[in-house]
Amino acid sequence: MERKEGGRGTMEGSIRCSANYVPLSPLSFLERAAIVYADRTSVIYGSTTYTWKQTRDRCLRLASALSALGISRHDVVAVLAANVPAMYELHFAVPMAGAVLCTLNTRHDSAMVSVLLKHSEAKIFFVDSHLLEFGQGAVKLLSESNVIPPTMIIISDFNDSIPAVRGVHMSVNADYESLLQTAPPNFEIKWPNDECDPIS
Repeated sequence: MERKEGGRGTMEGSIRCSANYVPLSPLSFLERAAIVYADRTSVIYGSTTYTWKQTRDRCLRLASALSALGISRHDVVAVLAANVPAMYELHFAVPMAGAVLCTLNTRHDSAMVSVLLKHSEAKIFFVDSHLLEFGQGAVKLLSESNVIPPTMIIISDFNDSIPAVRGVHMSVNADYESLLQTAPPNFEIKWPNDECDPIS
């Protein structure tokens, strides 16, 4: 039954619910790809490759780790990294944890990164080991201005050892891969309540 209101037609009883509405999200893309293309290649980075199933599992572990670190809905997670597998995974894992991803420009200096970390109120800060100098500098500037810096986690290159980190507040799980390996894989995704919810 259609009724007219102000010249616009509306359906009586059309209430948004799980039967007729699912928020659009890239998370549903990953879920489908992990089922339909489970054994097909998702990522190639040098000699490293992951299937869609492996990518989903890694993202779930990362979301689980973020949750264990205290990240909850609408918290901000920052990342300073090039186009490496971890950056790809963060784009799925952070929204899986209900949080918002803040990707920082790799061309910024420490001063600008510190301003953006302060403005975004990031709680976790992932830093590519090749950009560690800028990440450390940003965290140091925050500390000097009496701002509690975010927990920093290093994304090390698969072939590099983790560089020494001096004078910087670090998480117990300071390495990205270690964080994934120790996180439980059975994480329940925090789907968006509305497709207008921010994810980045």
